Amino acid sequence: MTATVIWNISQNKNFPVEIWKHPKFELELKKLSINEIESINFNKDSINVLFFDISETDYKEKKSFLIKMIQSVSEISLMIFTGFEFNESDFGKFSNNTLFIEKVKPNELKQLLDKTIQAEFYKKSVFEIGHACLANIGFYEGLFQLANKENRDSKDTLKAFELILDYEKQNKTNRDEIGKAMNRVEELKGTEMILLVDTLKATERLNKLREEELKEAIAFKDATEKALQFSRIEEINMQKIIKAQDKIFEFTDKEIRELIQENSDLKKKLDDLAK
Repeated sequence: MTATVIWNISQNKNFPVEIWKHPKFELELKKLSINEIESINFNKDSINVLFFDISETDYKEKKSFLIKMIQSVSEISLMIFTGFEFNESDFGKFSNNTLFIEKVKPNELKQLLDKTIQAEFYKKSVFEIGHACLANIGFYEGLFQLANKENRDSKDTLKAFELILDYEKQNKTNRDEIGKAMNRVEELKGTEMILLVDTLKATERLNKLREEELKEAIAFKDATEKALQFSRIEEINMQKIIKAQDKIFEFTDKEIRELIQENSDLKKKLDDLAK
């Protein structure tokens, strides 16, 4: 089983993805501070992914070392940066092996890691096949030379070894095809990485739009509730005004009736006096 080491390089921050069991890879998480990266010892048989959650100041301080490391250490498959604005052009032709994630989302990061590790696994498999073919070619070359030296007069033996030589040539052809396949694996890895980055960026933009829509919806809801509350207050105040007016009218009507009655009584008294 191929060993894969994920190096979590941060200031006491937990890795955002829980390490999972994989049928093909043995996953191992190692935690380091930014000041310990210069002492990392990489196993040549392992797949190594470096995850940096650091400040821009720490990055600028270690940038020269990081660029030199990814250019010279073949065991590093991918460097992922987050926590600051990252310039991919810093790494030149090695930019395909570096990635900046503005906002880390565990599911998307896990998918990215899985794709990267699978690509590296198949690349290592191709290398192993290629080395095996080269080893066989050396064996058959030595065997043919020995046979040619010791059995010069044996036509049948020479013919047999000529067939072996034909097999060797076919192996060389296969080696060339393997080389092309290895290059194709690299191209596919680069293309897939670009697509994943574009997908992540598109997802981030979509999430931002959704957040803005949600904020607008909440603001509209708040404004609507406030308008309804204001309308309700106006309605309550209007009802109070109407009730007050009704009381005033009732009071005024009573006063008018009393005045009319007083008038009537007064007129009656005057009439009685006139008689």
